Amino acid sequence: TTTTSVQATKTPIKVIATVTGTMTLAEILDALRVYLTPLAKKNNGDWRWTFGAAVEHYAIAGIIYGIDGVEDIDNLTLNAVGTDLLLGADALPIFDETSVITIVAP
Repeated sequence: TTTTSVQATKTPIKVIATVTGTMTLAEILDALRVYLTPLAKKNNGDWRWTFGAAVEHYAIAGIIYGIDGVEDIDNLTLNAVGTDLLLGADALPIFDETSVITIVAP
């Protein structure tokens, strides 16, 4: 077995969205922080992120829709694009704390 060590580049993922519902901003931000961390694991214990993976637009929407009280999401972008975000070959995602989530009451 051979192991190669590399210095990971942490790529900040800025999420911008308008969310309708009764949830709080803190609930959304916490869910995104947990999901968008290089050390995130899947339910089966495997690492969520591999070097050069894509941050999938639909997966971020799924994280937000999974929060109790979320009814709808509009204008969801990741780093200003409305599609999947490809990371570099040595990159892993990290949540960008300057993300802008606008809450709209139903």
